[in-house]
Amino acid sequence: MNYTLLRSVSLMSSSKMFSQLKLITFDAKDTIIELTKNPGEHYADIARRHGFQVNDQEEQGLANSFKTAFSNANKHHVCFGRDTGLSLIDWWTLVVTQTFRGANFSQDRIPVKDMNEIALQAYNEYATSVCWRVKGDAIPSLEKIRSLRPDITMGVISNGDDRLDYLLDQLQLRPLLDFSIDSFTAQLEKPDKRIFDMAIGKSRLPITDPGSEAIHVGDDIKQDFEAARNAGWRALLLDTSNPSNGNPDQIVSLSQVINL
Repeated sequence: MNYTLLRSVSLMSSSKMFSQLKLITFDAKDTIIELTKNPGEHYADIARRHGFQVNDQEEQGLANSFKTAFSNANKHHVCFGRDTGLSLIDWWTLVVTQTFRGANFSQDRIPVKDMNEIALQAYNEYATSVCWRVKGDAIPSLEKIRSLRPDITMGVISNGDDRLDYLLDQLQLRPLLDFSIDSFTAQLEKPDKRIFDMAIGKSRLPITDPGSEAIHVGDDIKQDFEAARNAGWRALLLDTSNPSNGNPDQIVSLSQVINL
């Protein structure tokens, strides 16, 4: 990511900022967890396990098609279909089906019955460590925050679905967190301010000044950084690929949170 962030001048020392925090929230995907491989690769692997041939070029086609399929489903069926009456499994079946169809896998090649079985297997596996792993230093960083400030409430705000809590438990992250909020259950998505308000309501300590007492950490400039700032919080952009060059609003490691 090559984001240009406005530099801010803090009137308080780093240690003082950390000592005043009452609530820290993290994005999920690409912040504390990450995919073991891209959806195209995983969908291709499942199709092969069901007896269908998928070559390397077609696998790349699935990766490209997934982006379009996911975007279209999210546009027409917001919050995983909560507003249009789709069940969660139906929403993901639509994404998987459109991913394959968009990559030129016709019904003659993968019939509807088989496609539904592929989609169901993908749905189940995406709630486990088959598809996800802990990102970078997430576990030791959260453990360090816990040891230094056991009074701080820590949680996750994710534009994911209600498999999130189970997944975080699978990856041994859930015991380090006080709560998780997913957009399917909340029926809200970042950058909506109300989803950050929900998180404030889960803080064990009362929040009177989110700008100094609440902070959100994420990798997306709009859905995490700008969204949290617009909600009146402080925000940090996690960008592990680029040095911060002294920018106080960018970190390259979650361990830097304790240096606020």
